[in-house]
Amino acid sequence: MSRVIENFSQSRPERSKITYLQTSRRPRSGPRSDTGQVTVFVAIVFTLFLAAFAGFGSDMANLWFHRQSAQGAADSACLAGAVDLLANLGGTANGGFTPGTAFDCATATSAAPCVYAALNGYSSTGLIAGKTSNDVAVSFPGTVPGVWKPDVTVGGSYPYLRVDVVDRVKVYFSALTTQTKTMDVRATAKCGLVLPTGPGAIMVLHPNLASAFSIQGSPNVQITGGPPRGVVVNSSNAVAVTIGGSAILDLSQGGPSLSGSDIGITGGPGTPYLNFYPGVTGHWVSPSVPVPDPLKTVAPPTQPSAPASPNPRSAAYLSNGCPDSNGCDEYAPGLYTGLQVKNATAIFDPGIYYITGSGGLNLDSNSVVRPSTGTGTGAGDGSGGALFYLSGGTVSISSNSGKPRNNSTIDDFNSSLVACPGGWVPNPPLPATLQGNVLLAPCTTNGTYNIPPTPQGPYRGLLFFQNRSDTGTAAQPSMTGGGGLCLVGT
Repeated sequence: MSRVIENFSQSRPERSKITYLQTSRRPRSGPRSDTGQVTVFVAIVFTLFLAAFAGFGSDMANLWFHRQSAQGAADSACLAGAVDLLANLGGTANGGFTPGTAFDCATATSAAPCVYAALNGYSSTGLIAGKTSNDVAVSFPGTVPGVWKPDVTVGGSYPYLRVDVVDRVKVYFSALTTQTKTMDVRATAKCGLVLPTGPGAIMVLHPNLASAFSIQGSPNVQITGGPPRGVVVNSSNAVAVTIGGSAILDLSQGGPSLSGSDIGITGGPGTPYLNFYPGVTGHWVSPSVPVPDPLKTVAPPTQPSAPASPNPRSAAYLSNGCPDSNGCDEYAPGLYTGLQVKNATAIFDPGIYYITGSGGLNLDSNSVVRPSTGTGTGAGDGSGGALFYLSGGTVSISSNSGKPRNNSTIDDFNSSLVACPGGWVPNPPLPATLQGNVLLAPCTTNGTYNIPPTPQGPYRGLLFFQNRSDTGTAAQPSMTGGGGLCLVGT
């Protein structure tokens, strides 16, 4: 840069101009003694970060391993205790503990949960400050969230068990920040006895239908005996069950102890209707876990040929079990396009009735249906009952079906025929005779459409089997009150 200075000195006659040149100084680019110090500092910090990260990672991996191990020990101990809870209900005192009395495995070393915890590496020495140690504690919670508590007769006063495992683990790099040389790893397991979720006496499997199970008007639906859960409704709809008018759902004598059974509803309503009678041990369970279709692996029957003519054929009073003094229409198994019994008494020979078309099986008013007792040639397949397979239609039992037409006298049905030969006998027993409609499912033990035999002999198998692809309201069975109705089977 140049700077101009003008000198106006008075001692000289001429003004002079002097020009000075001033150049800016720049640092030279030669080597300096502090070059590379930042790089070394960054390398040191990065190395320390990696070492700390590796250290914490090592501690966390060790804690995760102990967490998995502690959970396995808790699960094992809890299941061992639950098995003994079940044994205690049978009158055999096992397990080395008293249900309802909490205990610690540091002292109760012989209790079954403690033995199993020790076998999995947790001997419950008690927690020691600053040292590797562990503790196992057992308690009996009154409830478990999301699990319906069984009645005392089913699960006892204390049906649930909880096991808490605390594993005090040595840590190294983590101690730099926590200022402690150990960390506690916790694991919890809850288990116990619950109500079985198997098939009920009545099962409604539709997953989301409104009013999937509906009782309207004045019928009285009653279940006696059977499983702890008498009615199962899988629909998730908020109004999956409706009970209207003076209708009654009476489960007060259901269940194994005949003191009441449950209705389990996946959806709602959550509050029971006033005309629901649960008995002493029954409950309205909503929401409830849906039950899988117990017959989902059963394939439809093969479509048969139509029965030989004439069909139906006439059966005289007392012939093949005809209960009508004016005679009966006797139907043979086979292929039907709708099957309607109208103003008549019908008996059904044993076998499979494959019904297509929208008509389905329709029992009109003043119709009475009974099983045929014929055993000779042309009198069915010898299975002792009928299976009605419905494709395109459904079951419709009209009001006053089961009441004979005016000019007929119908004999009562002998209830001893309800049980299969050598099979399970209803307990409590049925009335000696039954009025109205009676339909019995097959009871052979080796057929595709029969419930497997039990130690007490065979049960009745499938009575109504509807095509699984049928949907909509046209596929909803309808049974209207006013007549007697006894259905034996699934």
